[in-house]
Amino acid sequence: MVVPAAIAVGWELSQADRVLVVSEVRPTTLVVIDSKTGKTEELPMLQENDATNSVEESGSELGPTDTTTPGLERDEDVDVAE
Repeated sequence: MVVPAAIAVGWELSQADRVLVVSEVRPTTLVVIDSKTGKTEELPMLQENDATNSVEESGSELGPTDTTTPGLERDEDVDVAE
């Protein structure tokens, strides 16, 4: 199961036709409780952000009036020819 990097106890996860509640987070597995049956099980886990997929890549510039597209703001040093 691929999960967000900030997974926490108490979160509800949807899997197929069931909802699982996280009861414990281990380095490579999640212990979850099926909300319908109450059965506890341990599932293998892959966190979404790791060294192979968390490298920031350059993207397109957003227009100054674009307020609907999610974006990342940052300050950049730019050399301007005078």
